[in-house]
Amino acid sequence: SYLEWRQACVAGTWAHKGDPETWKQRVRSVLTSEEFRRPPPFVTPSGPDLDRVHSKEQVQYYLDRVRLCNSADCPRLRVVWWGTIEKLGRLPRWPDDRYDILDAERVLEEWLAICDDRGGVPVDGDRREMCMSFFSHRWERPAKDVGSHYECGRAAHPDAADNKKARMLATYGRRGACPIFQ
Repeated sequence: SYLEWRQACVAGTWAHKGDPETWKQRVRSVLTSEEFRRPPPFVTPSGPDLDRVHSKEQVQYYLDRVRLCNSADCPRLRVVWWGTIEKLGRLPRWPDDRYDILDAERVLEEWLAICDDRGGVPVDGDRREMCMSFFSHRWERPAKDVGSHYECGRAAHPDAADNKKARMLATYGRRGACPIFQ
């Protein structure tokens, strides 16, 4: 599979439990907890420790936060690898592309299992480091379709018809860009 070691991280389905109001309370509880608000390991009282920005300790920090989010018993945190976007030429869509969408907790667990002492893994002769980036954006096509099995409608899609966002995200990942001190 093109996913290589990530194949073990393909996201599973999630059985809806409870109601949205209960989920909202659980998520609020997690996001306002002291544990969740703990700063990353590279943030120290004397300023940023740049040697800890891309480190095994930072990957563990990501994993701890994802596990905390997943403990809210809401839909699990899912991620999309840039290589998937590059392969598909577009953003994947659940459930159609469910075998291309990854469970964030499993990705971080697998990364920790294969990374070196500094948190990096060899990829095509280079050393890659874990960097999780969140992109907030407006949907390009927010239309709703009556009768669609998608909650937002089949015509609704986060990207434009020319897949400009997908191309940008694939380029961002291929270049190894990370917003933390780079």
